[in-house]
Amino acid sequence: MAATMDIGAELFREIGKLSDDEGALKKMLKYAKGLVAKREAEEPVISKEEAIEDFKAALEELELERQGKVRFKTWEEVREELHREGYFY
Repeated sequence: MAATMDIGAELFREIGKLSDDEGALKKMLKYAKGLVAKREAEEPVISKEEAIEDFKAALEELELERQGKVRFKTWEEVREELHREGYFY
C-alpha cells in the first residue's frame, strides 16, 4: 500500500511539472483514459458463478410462471409503467 502511495505521489509530482504544457497534459489524459478503458474491458461485469446463479433463478421463475404460481407482466404493462415513470415515451 505504501509503495502504491509513493508511486501515486511521484506521478502527481511529475504531472505538476508539466502543468504549463497543455499539449503534454492532453497526451497524458488521453493515455490515462486508454488505460482505464483497457482495464475496464478486461474486468468481467459479473463472475461466471454469478451468471450461472442468475440463470438458475430465471429458470426457477419461468417454472413458477408455467405452473401458474406467478404472472409475468406483458410488454404493454411494462411499457405503461416505464411511461408513467418517465423512461418511455
